[in-house]
Amino acid sequence: MIGLPAKGLFLHVETVMPRRRDPAIDGWNDAIAPKPGFSARQYDRLALLYIALSVRAGSWLIPAQHATMDHGLPQAHDDPQNFQIKDLDRALHRRLRALPRD
Repeated sequence: MIGLPAKGLFLHVETVMPRRRDPAIDGWNDAIAPKPGFSARQYDRLALLYIALSVRAGSWLIPAQHATMDHGLPQAHDDPQNFQIKDLDRALHRRLRALPRD
């Protein structure tokens, strides 16, 4: 779902990473991304944001990566590169365990 029918259904969070040109690929590109792609602090902040926005929405949001959302579109994005969902999961579990219990 794209365009007006999707309005209000998604929250876009842009994760910033430096990328550089791969000389093995002709033309302009930014194919080389750092490994690991994101730091523990970035996963922690993303987990905190995800929890806060899910609380605001009233239910757990469904995460989707930019590359997945853009699949099949002309000039689609391929980010985030080297994103590890397991690292985000670990950060979410740490944040959730740290929340006060009623």
